[in-house]
Amino acid sequence: VGSEMCIRDSNITTSLENNIYGGGNYATTNETNVYLKSGTTTGNIYGGGKNAQATTTHVYIQGGTASTIYGGSDSEGNVRTTNINGTSGTVSTIYGGNYLAGVSTTTNVTINGTKISTAIYGGGNQATTTTTNITLTNSTSQIPLVYGGGKNANVTTTNINCNGASINNVYGGSGDGGNINKTNVKINSSTVTTVYGGNRNGGTVTQANIIGTGGQVTNIYGGGNSSSTTTSVDTTTITINGTKITTAVYGAGGANSTTATTNVTLTSSSATIPNVYGGGYSTTSGVTTTNVNCNGATITNVYGGSSNGGNVDKTNIKINSGTVNNISVSYT
Repeated sequence: VGSEMCIRDSNITTSLENNIYGGGNYATTNETNVYLKSGTTTGNIYGGGKNAQATTTHVYIQGGTASTIYGGSDSEGNVRTTNINGTSGTVSTIYGGNYLAGVSTTTNVTINGTKISTAIYGGGNQATTTTTNITLTNSTSQIPLVYGGGKNANVTTTNINCNGASINNVYGGSGDGGNINKTNVKINSSTVTTVYGGNRNGGTVTQANIIGTGGQVTNIYGGGNSSSTTTSVDTTTITINGTKITTAVYGAGGANSTTATTNVTLTSSSATIPNVYGGGYSTTSGVTTTNVNCNGATITNVYGGSSNGGNVDKTNIKINSGTVNNISVSYT
């Protein structure tokens, strides 16, 4: 059984009854299609059901204004594949997965023109997701926050592709906790202020990967960043092969973060990379082992350790090719 819903020239006030569901209440749905074309929707929009499973969901943002959109279901119900495609309109927050419970197997969020005023989460709010895929090509204004994971939820693998949109902060992991096996962030042609491979507040990431082949990033951190609860990453791998770095690359994380092993490989950049740190940023970013490999890029300063303190047990720097002005195995 499939369902299709079109939202056009509507004004829906906030209440539980005013949420919009592509799927059923307790009944399973095979495929759902929800179209947001115009009007203002202040209740939540779900591609899935309220307490029900769905096989495949589609939410098309083609205009209008929406508060929060979930690709999956509400209170419970597994969803095999969710798809959110934004080409116009304005949305405050997007979640690729479910709200409270149930598992989304694969989530796909594609933004090519929709304005995002708060954040994008590849996963769910508190619900588990197996694999998330976010593709960011264009937005009418800078996207404030992008998380490959959920808000406070577990995810197996996250994938973020920055293909041209302007973004403030990108986290490969989740927002407020949650455990993730692998995060993958690719900077292909976007302009991004800060990229973190790990989580924002709490939780753990086993493997964080960042690859830069184009575009421009101010700062890249292999690990996470937290205002309070410590977030951790076992292994980070950063590969820069074309992306312009305007300030620094950090193998580890920002504040309140721990990283066991960092791997930074610098092959090329469209301009001189000012600073590269095998470690992290602050005194609260601890690292066990750092590895920096210079394979052709032009770099002003390379530090095996961290920027502003923080313990690092062992540092390794290899200059295979390229140009490096200053090298230090310690930190500033």
